[in-house]
Amino acid sequence: QGIKSAIGNKVVQLSNESGQFDSYHFRLAVVDEAGDGGYAHKPNIGKITQGQSHLPNAQLLMISTSYENTETLFYKDQIRLKDVMKKDYSRDEDSYLCLVWQQDNLDEINQPETWIKSNPLLELDEDGAILKRMISDKDAHIASGIANEFQNRNLNNWLQVKVNSYVSLEDLEKAVIPRFNIDGRTVYIGYDKGQFSDDNAIAFVYPYEDNGVGKFHVEQFSFIPLRNSNNDVNVKEHQDGINYRAEVEKGFGKITENQYGIVEDDEVCNWLLNYEDEHHLQVKAFLYDFYHETSMTKRLIENTEWVCVPVHQGVRSLNEPTRFFRDELHQGRITMLDDGILQYSLKNALLFEENNGIKINKDKRTSKIDAVDALIDAFFEAMYYFEGLSNIKTKSIWDNKTTDEINDYFMNDFSF
Repeated sequence: QGIKSAIGNKVVQLSNESGQFDSYHFRLAVVDEAGDGGYAHKPNIGKITQGQSHLPNAQLLMISTSYENTETLFYKDQIRLKDVMKKDYSRDEDSYLCLVWQQDNLDEINQPETWIKSNPLLELDEDGAILKRMISDKDAHIASGIANEFQNRNLNNWLQVKVNSYVSLEDLEKAVIPRFNIDGRTVYIGYDKGQFSDDNAIAFVYPYEDNGVGKFHVEQFSFIPLRNSNNDVNVKEHQDGINYRAEVEKGFGKITENQYGIVEDDEVCNWLLNYEDEHHLQVKAFLYDFYHETSMTKRLIENTEWVCVPVHQGVRSLNEPTRFFRDELHQGRITMLDDGILQYSLKNALLFEENNGIKINKDKRTSKIDAVDALIDAFFEAMYYFEGLSNIKTKSIWDNKTTDEINDYFMNDFSF
């Protein structure tokens, strides 16, 4: 349905699900609740802007409250444009106008006098009725143990509303840095062998010091299978909710070229060995799932000098590295690049708790946490780096030493 004027202009209402935007050339397009709907919004936005390309002064307005799903074009644009605003000296994106009404921090849930930041209509609330209802709603959410839902929808703060989320969105956002030089660095490598439709993920943990503070930089590389996606990357992206092609373009993964859509061990092993050689990495340990020892891990054990450690996947083994990474992230001692696969995996990871401790899990089969599994395997040993300790039962004093460390010992510390 629509409204048509005598000179041919029309006002039309279209649903995102219809996808019927190709024949339109909008002078003004308004996308309401653009933060909802996940990855599905992206192709439609492209269709709209393409139809506007030849129209002078055409505008696209995207408006939304915050949602718990941060895998949306709207959220990513907001994060990007907030960074642009900090660089006012650069005029690269002056065609964008970004207006954000939200609370400055989550603690303001207990400061109703500040809620006008995220609810500008409170300025018109002369008798206080709207604010009174909001306070009552806040109290009900807190009493029910779901205060985060109020913070999300009413105070316009982006956050995951699942109470058992492994990490917070705020901690993830502050960990992202623009670049990190890995060449020649000490590294711990974790590996998660994908099953069926799962990605094969390799995690890298680089210990480093920043102004005397011990930190860890983490990266990952994923091999994406298409076996259960009809060998179609479009199907795979919609199944998993990840724009794999964009992340591959950024260097964070590889879509399998195998005719059957399978990720082969040789492909993963060759890539890893070439990567180590190209960046002159000093591998302290390679850690992998105890229950999935593959031809790749056997090849590394037999043909490299790496310390290769199988990690049991039970709570007893994973409790400490799971807690360690989360605590280090919260305290600002973890850095990572703007890697959509790693961040999406961390957002999907849920805490599974029992008497012996915690580990991570997911709420559905298509939720991807493979990169986090590999990361926690790597931290099984990496968490001891700055303490000079180890989980590894060595047979020799050299078993957990790199070649450079051994050479340094004989050159500087050893004497007859």
